[in-house]
Amino acid sequence: MARSRIRQPVPPGKAIILTDVTFYMPMPKSGKTTVVIDGQRKQIKVIEGMPHIHTPDLDNLLKGLKDSLKGIAWHDDARVYKYTNPQKVYSECPGIEFGIEYVDLF
Repeated sequence: MARSRIRQPVPPGKAIILTDVTFYMPMPKSGKTTVVIDGQRKQIKVIEGMPHIHTPDLDNLLKGLKDSLKGIAWHDDARVYKYTNPQKVYSECPGIEFGIEYVDLF
C-alpha cells in the first residue's frame, strides 16, 4: 500500500519527520483486557481509541515501520530524526496511519 502512495524516496539534502504516527491495534475478541490497578489485576472493557498498553512495545512498532519503508520512502532510515505524536490504540479497523514531512539539512 505504501508503494502505491509514495511516488519517490526522500529528496537529497532532507531529513525526515514521521508525523502523527498511530498504530491501530486489534480489539480483543473478549472485548476486555487485563490491567493492574492498585496492585490488583482487573478486567476492563476495551473501547475504540483506548490506549493499548500491552506488547508489542511502541518503540518496536516504530522500528518495524521505519524498516518496512526502506526502499519505498527512503534509502536509509537513519534520516528519520523525529516522530510526532506516536501512539498505539485499540481499533475495530487495525492498521497504521502516519504522515511524512521533509526538513532541509542545510
